[in-house]
Amino acid sequence: ECKKFFDKNINLKKFKKVIFIVYSKKKFFFEYKLDKKIFRRLLHKDSFNFLKIDATKSNKINIKGNYDFLSKPITINKKNKKKVVLLIMLDGYGNYFKNFLPNTNNFFTQSFDNAWSNAEWTLPSFSNLITGQRTSRHQCYKNLSHYSNYLNFSNTKDIERINSKNIFEYFKDLGFITSCFSPYVRINPTYDFHKGVDIFKHCEFNTAEQILENVISQLEFFKDGSNFIFAHLFDTHSPAKNTMEMSEFVNHPEKNYFFEEDTQNNNLSQKKAVKVKNEYETIERVSAFKNTDRKLKVIYDYLNKSNFEDYTVLLFGDHGTRINSQMNNINILSKNQNHIGFHIKDKKVKNFKNKGKIIETIDFLPSLLSRYKHPKYSTKWFDGANYIFSNSIKKFSISESVYEPFYQFNIRSKNINILNKYDFKKDKILNLKSEKIFDSRDKEILNVDKISKKELNYIMNIKKALIKKNNLK
Repeated sequence: ECKKFFDKNINLKKFKKVIFIVYSKKKFFFEYKLDKKIFRRLLHKDSFNFLKIDATKSNKINIKGNYDFLSKPITINKKNKKKVVLLIMLDGYGNYFKNFLPNTNNFFTQSFDNAWSNAEWTLPSFSNLITGQRTSRHQCYKNLSHYSNYLNFSNTKDIERINSKNIFEYFKDLGFITSCFSPYVRINPTYDFHKGVDIFKHCEFNTAEQILENVISQLEFFKDGSNFIFAHLFDTHSPAKNTMEMSEFVNHPEKNYFFEEDTQNNNLSQKKAVKVKNEYETIERVSAFKNTDRKLKVIYDYLNKSNFEDYTVLLFGDHGTRINSQMNNINILSKNQNHIGFHIKDKKVKNFKNKGKIIETIDFLPSLLSRYKHPKYSTKWFDGANYIFSNSIKKFSISESVYEPFYQFNIRSKNINILNKYDFKKDKILNLKSEKIFDSRDKEILNVDKISKKELNYIMNIKKALIKKNNLK
């Protein structure tokens, strides 16, 4: 019933428009009283109905009857500015693919070349983004269940984490209409990812075209207010509909390939077969990014023609993509997996300085809150900071993998990175299993004497601090 969501009587003096999202299997009309007049709006059954009501000259609205679902009304204030914060997450967008996206590079013109994900797969990476916290802090890493609270509350008594807000809640505080569009099985309300989201659409099997259509539709439907939109494009991960479409073969090679059965044999012919497979894998993945870039041009053209009072548009990867032909080792937190593409377009900041400085996924939220002047947030809630819109320089990045049976972290500075691996069982980090040091190309360093002692000591001190924070031994 409506009473579960809000008071049926709404004072309209501050609002110029009210939008209801209504669903009913039996009712044909949405009935409401505007001041003293009664109105009925047609409802389409088996569909959510987005009903926009002009409230400019009215004082009060009263909802009549009960419905299967009636959202808390979305209100657009008379003094609202038209701002847009749009986050486009391109699945598996490693920095390697940046040169294959001509439309993206043309629209953004600016990108950070040294951006890093804090996790190696989507679920913890998305939580890094929306909380500004590292995986070991937000603890959203369960890989065996599709349905688990995103902050893993069952395993914590940490009131600070339970009470902390996510990115949608922060922008809702600022008067933004918030939305989340993703086809990914785990980005759904069963994880509590819907907190603070006005429009949450789990877009299973939706292609980039369909998701971008949702983005444009929201910007059109709620054009009188400010919009915060998260859109996740999955076409670059695998076929979004589980079947390949003709468009996905457009950039595939005309070259003739001969595939042999890939076995564990060490003979020369089998090694060549694996090399052919790896080469084709790279071409196929590049094709997916080229194709998605072509689809993205629709939203770029729309945004170029729009006239927002303020905006920030980000396009980034949740993580990189493990392409065998590009990897120097099997490290799950390798450069190939964690060095992500990151583009930005901002109305106020035309030229970002220090575009080569380190940015992490956990920096997105505090940076945006600083940019849009959120009045009540504390940096203590975040592991990241405002490195995007400030002159601050970060000298290292940290990526974590919390994936049973191991907990791993990789601390990366300019020239070296250190990988620690621990046994991990039942949400507990156990004994140290191994420690390896790599150079900037992810080649393992066997002779530690050749490393700069200053840089080695610096990264070791960061490691000690992380170990202490996570109560590791």
